[in-house]
Amino acid sequence: MRDQESELATAKNGHWEEGSAPVINDTYGRSPFGFFPYLDKERFYAWFDINLSEEQSKNYLNYLIDGLFIDQNTEQLTVQLITYNADLQYFGNAILTFNFNKESGGTIRIVSKVQTISIEMYNDDAGKVRGAFEVLYALLVIVGAFLELRELVMTMRNTGSVATYFASGWNYFDILSIALNVVVMISWALTYFFYVSSPLPRQHVLAFLFAV
Repeated sequence: MRDQESELATAKNGHWEEGSAPVINDTYGRSPFGFFPYLDKERFYAWFDINLSEEQSKNYLNYLIDGLFIDQNTEQLTVQLITYNADLQYFGNAILTFNFNKESGGTIRIVSKVQTISIEMYNDDAGKVRGAFEVLYALLVIVGAFLELRELVMTMRNTGSVATYFASGWNYFDILSIALNVVVMISWALTYFFYVSSPLPRQHVLAFLFAV
C-alpha cells in the first residue's frame, strides 16, 4: 500500500491536499481518522466514522477513488451500515452489495440484506413475559426428556433389552423432537451470551464498505 502522506500530497483532481485530513498513527502509518483501509482475502476494507459530516464523507469517498479502491476494475462493492433505534432498543445491520457485470453491458445487480436484533430483550414487560415463556418451554423440554428416559429404563427392566423400546416408531419421533428442542435451547443460549449480551461495537466506527 502506498504511503498515506504521499497520497494526500499527490491526490488526483485536487480532492486532497497535504494536511487537509485529520490523521492518526496506526499499523499502516498515518491514516485519516475514522478511515482504516486494509487488504483481506483480496477485499479492500475502509471504515467511515459516524461523526463525519456530509462534506467530510464525500471527501473520504474521493479519497477512496483517488487511492484506486474504486475504479474501472472493481467487480463488487459492499456497503454495510449498523444503526441503533433507542426507542425500540434494536440494532439494525443493513448490507447492500453492488455487482458490476461488464460482460452484460455494464449492468449493476444489487443485493440487499437487513437484520435486526434486540440487545435488551428482558428489560421491559414484554421481555419479562417472553422470558417466563422461555423458562416454561425449557422446563417442558426437560420434563419430556426425563419421561422418555424413564420409559426407556422401564422397558429395559421389563424386557431386559432396549429392542422393544426402539421397535416403536413413535419413540424415534419423540427422541428426534427432544433432540431438536435441546439444540434450539443451546443455540439460543450461545447466541444470547456470546452475541446479544456481548460488549457493543465501537461507537465511532459504525459504517464501512469494501471493494474487490
